[in-house]
Amino acid sequence: MFAVDHAATALLIKRRFPSVSLTPLLLSVQAMELVWVGLNYLGIERTTTEASVRSVSDIHLAYMPFSHSVATAAGGALLAWLLVEKFRRWDISLAGAVIAAPFNAEGFQMCPSRAACEAALEELPDTDVIAFSILAAGHLGYTEAIDYVATLPRLRGVAVGVSKPEHARSTFKDLERAFRREAV
Repeated sequence: MFAVDHAATALLIKRRFPSVSLTPLLLSVQAMELVWVGLNYLGIERTTTEASVRSVSDIHLAYMPFSHSVATAAGGALLAWLLVEKFRRWDISLAGAVIAAPFNAEGFQMCPSRAACEAALEELPDTDVIAFSILAAGHLGYTEAIDYVATLPRLRGVAVGVSKPEHARSTFKDLERAFRREAV
């Protein structure tokens, strides 16, 4: 995901909750990228570039086994799930919270499982949940991904990456149509 996709997610959350400061929102949605930068500076992960950088395609993520790994994402999702469970036991309400989590028909990066994430979504009626990774890192087709997220009635939004204005228009139109169909 490019940094602009992370920022777009922060802006989506900011629109829903205008009183929340934009700085912590931007930091939270770009945490993975910040870890990546830190690990690059420490020499643990490695990024290379062409002699002349003219576009993003001239930047190569040569070695990044930690910041962007499935295991790290799954570990973060499991940690979030455990935190939500602790909040429940401590009678701490998540009303008004915004949670971004992977939701896709494949169950990819949905920790501890797709069924558990879907059940948690049903149990958090006053919490806004935004889905990401709806294509399961390319394992799912576009139509299948949209059809799945449209079946989740408590889902409040979807974060997607787009590359061109026409791609954005068609993607958002298809998502709007799918969610409107399910709301009827």
